[in-house]
Order: sequence, then structure tokens, then C-alpha cells
Amino acid sequence: MIGNFNQAINDLTKAITIYPDAPVNARTYYLRANSYIQLGNAEKAIRDMDKAIELNPKEPGYYNYRATCKNLYLASIIANYTKTEKGSFTSFYSYETLKKLSDRDANIAKFVIYCEDLKEQSVNDHKIAAKLGDKQSQEYLSSRGIPW
Repeated sequence: MIGNFNQAINDLTKAITIYPDAPVNARTYYLRANSYIQLGNAEKAIRDMDKAIELNPKEPGYYNYRATCKNLYLASIIANYTKTEKGSFTSFYSYETLKKLSDRDANIAKFVIYCEDLKEQSVNDHKIAAKLGDKQSQEYLSSRGIPW
């Protein structure tokens, strides 16, 4: 099954390289993002959804799916972070207050800030999708008491 997703990524990449900025490729980027998700690569999926939205900003499903990709990425980085003693987020958010913390505490604080920012981005994507009429995003936000 993994081979099928790898093959799909190869085929979709070939289609994209012919006309990378063609509006019709928005769906191609979406399909490739879906294959990346199936293989556990949410980072690449997010980049593809960014491009799909750039090419077709009026498609609510693209915002919804980018939010899903961000949530999956968030879950994966939390899982990976908890597997290591220190994590790997020393490059994010060099706020003055974080400089006063110990290296470990600062790293944890940066990680938490990064996760909160990613979650906020996901909610914002859901809000855009909901305003564009995406029922799934509307239900997601309503169930959490988040106005859109």
C-alpha cells in the first residue's frame, strides 16, 4: 500500500512540474498532500495545501484539509518531542523572557509556544473554510464554541 502512495506522489509531481502554477493543479496539490499524509509526512502535506490554496483560494475544502494536516503535524511533533529528553525546538521564538530561563525550560517554553501557534493557525484555517461554506469546519468550530 505504501508503494501506491509513493507512486501517486511521483505521478502527481510529474503532473505538477508540467504546469506548476496552473489553477487546475490546485486539486493535484491536494491529492499529493493526501498521499503525503498517508505516508506520515504532514510537513510536506501542509506545503502542498499552501500551494493549493494559493492557486484556488475560494475552495473551502482546501482550508479544512490544511487545518487537518496542521493538527496531524502537531500530534506528530508532540509525540516526537515527548520521546526525546530535550526536544528540538531551540530555534523557535527567541523572546527576551525565554532567554532568562534555563536551557531546558526555555526549550520547553518555545515548544509550547510553537504548538499553540500551530493550533491557532489550524483554527484560523477552519474559520476561513467555515466562512466559505464548509459544513465540516462549521461543525468543528461550533462544537468547540468558537465563533466564525
